[in-house]
Amino acid sequence: MKSNFNVYIIWLTILACLILGNSYCQNSQNTFENTTNHKFKVYERIDQLLALSTKAGASDPSKAIVYSKEALRISDSLKTDTLKAKSFEYLAAAYYAAGNHKAAMENALECLRISENYPLLQIRLPANSLIGVLYGYKGNYPLALKYFDDYYIIAEKRGLKNRMTSALKLKMWIANLKGDYSKSVQYGEKALLLNDHPDITFYPLLAVAYGGIGAFDKGIHIADSALQVSERERDLNGIGESARALGFLYKKKEDLNKAMQYFILAAENFKKLGLTVDVESSYSDLSEVYYKLGNYRKAYETKNLVLQYHDTVLLSNNIEEAKSRFQEAEEKLRHENEKILLLKEQQFKTELYESDKKSQKVILYSIITGLLLVVVFSFNLYRRFKITKEQKRIIEAKEEETSEQKKIIEEKQKDILDSIKYAERIQRSFIATKEMLDENLNDYFVLFKPKDVVSGDFYWAAILTNGKFAIATADSTGHGVPGAIMSLLNITSLEKAIETNIAPSEILNATRKTIIERLKKDGSAMGGKDGMDCSLCVYDFKNLKLQIAAANNPVWIVRGVEVIEVKADKMPVGKHDRQDNTFTEQIMDLQKGDVVYTLTDGYPDQFGGALGKKFMNKKLRELLAKNSQLPMHQQKEILERTFTDWVGDLEQVDDVMIVGLRV
Repeated sequence: MKSNFNVYIIWLTILACLILGNSYCQNSQNTFENTTNHKFKVYERIDQLLALSTKAGASDPSKAIVYSKEALRISDSLKTDTLKAKSFEYLAAAYYAAGNHKAAMENALECLRISENYPLLQIRLPANSLIGVLYGYKGNYPLALKYFDDYYIIAEKRGLKNRMTSALKLKMWIANLKGDYSKSVQYGEKALLLNDHPDITFYPLLAVAYGGIGAFDKGIHIADSALQVSERERDLNGIGESARALGFLYKKKEDLNKAMQYFILAAENFKKLGLTVDVESSYSDLSEVYYKLGNYRKAYETKNLVLQYHDTVLLSNNIEEAKSRFQEAEEKLRHENEKILLLKEQQFKTELYESDKKSQKVILYSIITGLLLVVVFSFNLYRRFKITKEQKRIIEAKEEETSEQKKIIEEKQKDILDSIKYAERIQRSFIATKEMLDENLNDYFVLFKPKDVVSGDFYWAAILTNGKFAIATADSTGHGVPGAIMSLLNITSLEKAIETNIAPSEILNATRKTIIERLKKDGSAMGGKDGMDCSLCVYDFKNLKLQIAAANNPVWIVRGVEVIEVKADKMPVGKHDRQDNTFTEQIMDLQKGDVVYTLTDGYPDQFGGALGKKFMNKKLRELLAKNSQLPMHQQKEILERTFTDWVGDLEQVDDVMIVGLRV
């Protein structure tokens, strides 16, 4: 009996040693693997936090601040300056979005301080830009220009023309604030040499600069063009900036009624975007205009609005600063608690180590302790097994629920796609059929690439009551489903117009009248300001005559190596400030072998190539002229291949359509 008991004790001892030894070895291996994996996970976590900060952005700056601060805390614990500089940059942007300019300045300066020791040009660019903007708001123009100059020099060294253009735009802003309009014009013209298509907010600054030197008509033309583009693209910020520039120019010209209209338009659009500072500025200018018009009541009411928005800005800044301080205190407290816990853990490990060195005399107790640990470990393992089993059950239930939801979503998506495909069939029944085109045209091609399944672009043809053949190439307002619906209205309006008209100009006039009449009850603030850009060609193949009426879209005739451009009227077929003007009718004499091209703006406006720029009308015109003598089907293949290569990995931005016809 005693012998069996001894064997049992020895067995337990060996088992405990094996378990403890194996546990030690396993922990050592896990420590190495965990350290490596942890490092990569931490870097990944920082990137995730900064991405979340960007996503929150202007819509929820408080969240953006929290995400950026957490990224900064982790970066600081890693002692990695590159990640710290990047985190400071994002935190500065978040504070700026929140309206806390003081905190934004502090963090942007810290980003620059860290990045000066490293070639972190990519980080220093936005930091220089933000600091310059903040000094501009404070009225410290020399310091603002210093940081914009640094921005420009860094961008120039790297050959970043778009960033150089941005720096010049910021310098234009400061020059306009200082009233140095001639300098602003110099900056603007230099920017246009670097980039002939800067972003839309560049043009209002240039317009104001021209107005400042007395070139009012030029400034108004630039600002009005920018406003039209912004309205077409539904860019609220672009509309606001362009309208504010027009208000400034008309105020300078003493055309106060127009100035009033544009300042109101600017304030409305800035208000939709929640840009409180810009709303305050627009109302301030509007109040001054009301005062000059003698409408003192309106001037007083608007001045009160200015004060309200000014108070709102101050209150917002104070709230954000208070929130920021509270978050900083809370974060500091949490950080201190973590340090205390870490210190206690380290102290415990040290004491345990010292105790182990003195425990040689009590090996038996250690073995017993080991056995107890085995029991506890077994108990915890059993409990962990039960928890894991329960978690597995929950996960399986969630997966089943997710699978069911996925099926529902897929069914709904299928219904939507079926509806869109059905809409496509309906739309195709309205546009010109291949049979009709083959019957009336000898040699032609139609390149039709909708951005989505259905399209705002369309091509339409008909035999007029005088026997002549009419074909229209049109770009309806919008694309996708809204554009397709608009295209059906445009086509039915064209079909109604040709019942009583044969001249293309009169057809477009009648079409415009129908569109405006049908849309004026749509309930929108613009009162149905939709329609289409269109080129309408009426062919008399027997006498080699071509009648053309064009709205915004030109017509190109290639004769040999010569390209003849038939310019379009600068107005759409729809509601417009020139809607009472009749469309111009142009008659062209054709020759055998002439190739007539009509198109929408989708192909030339497509971004792509190595620099991500627009294709442009000039390049398209050269491409068509170069290949005009090839068979029409080969021309279409070249256009399709060129477009695909140009787009590359980018997204198609608009519907694309080109119609080519050889006489």
